Amino acid sequence: MPTADTPPSAWQGPDLNDPALNLTQDQKDKITRIRDDMHSQAQSVKSDSTLTEDQRKAKLKDIHQASEQQIMQVLSADQQKTWKTMKNDTKRSKNAPAH
Repeated sequence: MPTADTPPSAWQGPDLNDPALNLTQDQKDKITRIRDDMHSQAQSVKSDSTLTEDQRKAKLKDIHQASEQQIMQVLSADQQKTWKTMKNDTKRSKNAPAH
C-alpha cells in the first residue's frame, strides 16, 4: 500500500508511454485525469482521522477499483489485455523475493 508521500506514478499502474499499450494522446489524457482524481480521493481518505485503519483500507480499495474500471472503459479490448498483463507483471516483480 502506498504511503501519503509515495509519488502517484509509483503505484498507479503501467507507464502510459509504453509502446506496448499503443495509447492515443486522448487516452493518455483521460487516464491521467482518472489517476489524478484517484490520487486526490486517496489523499482525502488518508487524511481523514475519523476513519479506522480498516475503514481507510476499504475506502482506498474501493477508490482503486473504481478508477481501474474507469480506465478499462477508455481502453480497447486489446489494450485492456495488455494493461492487465503489465499490471500483473509489476505486481509479481514487487512481490518477488530479493536475492
